[in-house]
Amino acid sequence: KVYERILSIQPSLARERFEFAQLLLEHKQPDAATEHLEFIARQFAGQLPPADPELVPVLEQTYQHLIELTGELKHHSGLGDLYRAINDYPSAGCAYYEALEQCPEDQPEQAIEICRRILQIAPGESAIERRLADLYRQQGRNREAADLLRSLWNRYWQNWKAAGSEAISEGAMVERIEQSAQLLLELQPEDDARSLSCFRRSAES
Repeated sequence: KVYERILSIQPSLARERFEFAQLLLEHKQPDAATEHLEFIARQFAGQLPPADPELVPVLEQTYQHLIELTGELKHHSGLGDLYRAINDYPSAGCAYYEALEQCPEDQPEQAIEICRRILQIAPGESAIERRLADLYRQQGRNREAADLLRSLWNRYWQNWKAAGSEAISEGAMVERIEQSAQLLLELQPEDDARSLSCFRRSAES
């Protein structure tokens, strides 16, 4: 009752609301606790990091509880956003990867947004770039897919040459170059045929 009275007067007190939610969880009232935790998450949405640094662990535990209670994708992403806001990029990456794994196949726009967030903290992450390019292709966003694939192809090509292209004519690196180039040919055959032809001549020589 004390917490309820306090929050009825000052509903923005995140720490007190979190303590109340924990108390509700201890008393086996997960639905009521979830409502208060959701309130905290909404309160700080788009306002990360919080102005008071001492609220960071409160928000962290709020999202962790919500993930455990609901499993909803938005809370995985919210936790990642919190970590990113405090420059804890390894933890942010883990949260975003978890969000990506939880993303339903019928919600590609959410997966695209998560991939973009990962690339903001880990630019050049090839596996995510490939995933994002594939999502773009599924959505018919061929220009964006082609731009991403071309960047990947160029990076693979440079790595292949730096590794000693004359000695490497097969293997995972060559397969990635071929796959990227083949996808590019499907999307923009006139623009990228010359690049693929150049690579194949080099690989065969």
